[in-house]
Amino acid sequence: MKVKVSIHGAREVEIEATTYEEIITHGLKKFPEKNVTADMLTVKLGNKYFSRMELSREVNVGEAGATFEIVSNKWSPKHLQGQRDVRVQYNIHSISAVDTQDQTFIADVTFKCSFMELRSTFGIEETPQDFQLNLDRSEYRSDKYKPFDPMVKCSNLFEVKGKVETWYNVFPASPFEDDWVKWEGVKECVVVFNQRLTGVFKCHFSLRKFPFDSQDLEIKLVSDRPIDHVNLVPAGEKYQSQIDINEVYLHGVWELPSQQVFVKQLDPTKDIFSTTRRRYPRITCALRIERSPGHYIQNIMIPLSLLTVFAHSSCEIDVTDLGARLSVSLVMVLAAVTFKFVVTQETPQIDYLTIIDVFINFNFFWMMLIVLENVIVSAYEYPRHTERIISGILLLTFLVISLLFGTMFHRGVRKYFPMFHQLDALIETKYRTL
Repeated sequence: MKVKVSIHGAREVEIEATTYEEIITHGLKKFPEKNVTADMLTVKLGNKYFSRMELSREVNVGEAGATFEIVSNKWSPKHLQGQRDVRVQYNIHSISAVDTQDQTFIADVTFKCSFMELRSTFGIEETPQDFQLNLDRSEYRSDKYKPFDPMVKCSNLFEVKGKVETWYNVFPASPFEDDWVKWEGVKECVVVFNQRLTGVFKCHFSLRKFPFDSQDLEIKLVSDRPIDHVNLVPAGEKYQSQIDINEVYLHGVWELPSQQVFVKQLDPTKDIFSTTRRRYPRITCALRIERSPGHYIQNIMIPLSLLTVFAHSSCEIDVTDLGARLSVSLVMVLAAVTFKFVVTQETPQIDYLTIIDVFINFNFFWMMLIVLENVIVSAYEYPRHTERIISGILLLTFLVISLLFGTMFHRGVRKYFPMFHQLDALIETKYRTL
């Protein structure tokens, strides 16, 4: 059908078009002197503006003879120019089932994404007044309104448990009510996209300091609109993300040192992962938890240290009875292997050593020294008092190293020695660059 089109307020021309997409593509051919591309354009229909991404290829433009105006972002209203800020707030209602093996956790969370829209989009008068619209997903996306949609989703959501609730709130925008955005006049309103879900979230756990590690439970939001259209930013101090600490179930394995949800990263996706070579905005918020190491200290590290100490008792066996000496030492080695097996069951298959791996390997190494000491003393038939001196030196050295090892990673001690934190930062930087 024939419709009338103008670009940037220039003369009207008549073109053949049946879809909004054809309005742009055919309209551009009529105005080559404007030197703009289709990606820069929006279509004005009455008082509403639609970007090219929001135009459906299958929706009919309407009756013949209708008049449309094509405008670029330079001539669009302020809220449609360039990037549109979408302010993100997280409300975490509960957290449970933090799994080190699978590197997952379960969270009940609500995302709130706030952005600006024209009041006329919702048929609201452009005068200061109190109003509020509560719309579900189908109402918001119906032909009645057709407002902007940030198209935000959670990128590290592994599995959804239960029903996903989605709704929209529309509030008046005023420069006197909100300190997180500067509104211009009373033509705009605030649209809040809300989504509440319970799901299993995947995240990366760095276990180099296990069992003295702390982890960030991350929730990542990404928009399906490119970064030149949407900018995901934190909601600001007045609308900080929150967590209900009464609904955090860590079962004594983890501790919650801080009750704050913080913004960890504001990094767009890389264009090499997009077929259209576009980058998409992404925001990562996290809650930091610390592992309670008491279980591993009491049930693995202390018993293993005692086994290594008991292995020194072989020096009291007659020097000529090498078989009896080695049997005592090897029994201790086999017992230590059991502790190693227990640790591997509680950590994923990783290609680096954790702190507890280093500690267990250190005990293996020390037991090997005791075995070598038994063989050498039996081979050269050292006097009993000489052997006791050698064994005493080994035992004292082991106790000193074990004590230093324990105090180095104890949180109560580390806070008084900043050099430990500097060493941690150096190690993390080294492994990030590998």
